[in-house]
Amino acid sequence: YDEAIPYFTAEQELYQRAGAPHGAAGATNNLGLCYTQLGDFERALPLREEVLKLAKTSSLRANALGESGTLYFLQQQPEKAIPYYRQARDLSRQLGV
Repeated sequence: YDEAIPYFTAEQELYQRAGAPHGAAGATNNLGLCYTQLGDFERALPLREEVLKLAKTSSLRANALGESGTLYFLQQQPEKAIPYYRQARDLSRQLGV
């Protein structure tokens, strides 16, 4: 995961400069996954919030909602995780994914 972070950071910057919010959201999501897997929740959380701002209604948003739930779950905060999991479930059903 450490090795992937510079690549996802560069990808995120490229998409942002190109004005491609969906691509930036995907790269940001991947960065959040890396930091979550490394246990760096302080870096992962703002990235999750950024993805949710960029990806309004897509399977990427549903994925980011689920990953946000996982981030809180891994921090022993199920009361914060459950609403994210429910939103991810509901959006996935709505999108048919």
